[in-house]
Amino acid sequence: DAFWKTVFIILTGDYGDYPATLGGRITYILLLIFGIGVFAMLTGTFTALMIEKLKENAMQRNDHPEDLTGHIIICGFSSKTGIVISELAAEQEYADSDILLVSEQADIDGLRDGGVPLERVSILKSDFTHIETLRRCALDHARVAIILSEGGGGRSTQDIDARTLLAALTIERLNPGVHTCAEIYHAEFADHLKMGGV
Repeated sequence: DAFWKTVFIILTGDYGDYPATLGGRITYILLLIFGIGVFAMLTGTFTALMIEKLKENAMQRNDHPEDLTGHIIICGFSSKTGIVISELAAEQEYADSDILLVSEQADIDGLRDGGVPLERVSILKSDFTHIETLRRCALDHARVAIILSEGGGGRSTQDIDARTLLAALTIERLNPGVHTCAEIYHAEFADHLKMGGV
């Protein structure tokens, strides 16, 4: 009787009655253990999800991108963004460089699902054509700036190239020492970029 009383006190945390028969006691113990297990499983799952979400938010919201140095800035988000990040991560020269992705359309889940290495990637969800945004990117301390053709919003390829030109030439004006690369749709704009040092 003392043994059963102790078992039920440990499992329930309460000094109370328990079933009189052996079958009732075993069934009751199984129900208690199952209940504890389900509660622990739900708590563990919830905790894991919350930790993952906090990590994701920390990555997405780089509150201090201006503190970066020797980093790579990628302006624009497209299907090529994951490829560029993966290739930079694999390149020995840039393997240790932080990457700041600047785009209002940045999709961290899409990159993660594509197997893109995101350990050194920060995201600044802002319009990369704005001077204030480019200044927040610590452009003075960046090594490389890459501007990808970013569609969306019903823009034509001419409009997309205009945004790319604007961002590339502004970056070169703000920091002529940064190595700037730009992707464009229309070859006739290449001369404008070359004249601007892009």
